[in-house]
Amino acid sequence: MTANNIGNTAVIHPVVVVKIAGYKFRALLDSGASHSYASSTAINLINARPKSTGLRQIAMLTGITTRTMQVFGVVISSVEGDFKLEVDITKVNKRELLVLENPRYKQILEANPHLNGVRMDDDDEKERLPVHIILGANDFAKIRTGERLRVGRRGDPVAEFTRFGWTIMSPGADRDLSPVYLAVNSNADYER
Repeated sequence: MTANNIGNTAVIHPVVVVKIAGYKFRALLDSGASHSYASSTAINLINARPKSTGLRQIAMLTGITTRTMQVFGVVISSVEGDFKLEVDITKVNKRELLVLENPRYKQILEANPHLNGVRMDDDDEKERLPVHIILGANDFAKIRTGERLRVGRRGDPVAEFTRFGWTIMSPGADRDLSPVYLAVNSNADYER
C-alpha cells in the first residue's frame, strides 16, 4: 500500500470501522498484505479461540525470525450489521497494530465537494487513533463494491465505498510516494 502526503496535511490511510463480537475496531485496508492481522488486544477482547497454531518464518527489517503464530477464525461485520465476512486473522502480540494521526474526516468532507454523500463511521476526536485490525489483499477484495471511486482534482483525497462502509485515502502520485509497511509477511510469501 502506498499513500501520498497532501501538502501540510497528514497522510490519510484507508481505514473502516468494523464490528467483531459486538466490539468496534478500526481496520486498515492493506492491499499489499498477504494475510489479515489483529492485535492481541482485539483477540483478547473478543475472547477468540485459536483455529490453528504453527511456526512461521517472518521477514522483518532486522532479518528473518521464526515465531509461533496463532490464526483465529472471526466474523467481521459492518457497523450497520448488514454485511458479515468470515476472516482468518493472525494474532500479532502488540497492544495495537499501529496508531494513526486523526485525519479529521468531518473537515475533509466539508473541504472536498467531490466527497458529497460520503458518510464516515469514525467521528472520534482524539489526536491519535489506534488500529487493531489489518485486512489483507484477499479480504480487501471481498469487501470491494462496484461503486465508482469519488475522485476530485489531482491531489484531492479519494473515497471508496466498501461493504464495511466508506473509506477515504490520500491519492497516489507519480512522485513522493512513500511505502508504508504495516504488517510483516512470512518469508515464503515474500519469496513467492
